Amino acid sequence: ALSSFLETVGARVQVYLRLRNDRQEQMDHLRHVADRTRWIYFCELQRLDPGASLSIPRHDNNLIEACVLSHDIGKWIPRDDLRALMPESITAIQPILDELRLLPDQSELMLLGIKRRLALPQDGYTPTYDAAHHLVSAFILACDPTFQFRTLDPRDQERLISMIVGHQ
Repeated sequence: ALSSFLETVGARVQVYLRLRNDRQEQMDHLRHVADRTRWIYFCELQRLDPGASLSIPRHDNNLIEACVLSHDIGKWIPRDDLRALMPESITAIQPILDELRLLPDQSELMLLGIKRRLALPQDGYTPTYDAAHHLVSAFILACDPTFQFRTLDPRDQERLISMIVGHQ
């Protein structure tokens, strides 16, 4: 399931980035996040077992890659695609927010950011949305059925959301 998820997210990221003028900058950012995350993870492995010959387990490496690829999809998603994912009522959103374990302030920031972005006369920048886009990324994973997020092992779902929200 994780391999399939990685393929789907990777393909979606490429679609979203093709639409952007700063595509190369965003790709550089993804490489930087991936390198930094793997370095931090490896240092932690070394701290836990000094002197051992270590490598990042494949599964954990795939989770890191899933986080790297998906943590900014909230920044890149076209506004119409985001609008299509939004439930009609706030009560319909609450179960997703609960599933993501967002704190009330995080939920409010995410919803305010989405509201501000969707209220723009055309797709563009809003500081509130920029501040919330990682939370939106987690939200997108949970509510866009094409990602098949819920087919992932529940521990992987929790770790991935934790990594993305923690990056916020």
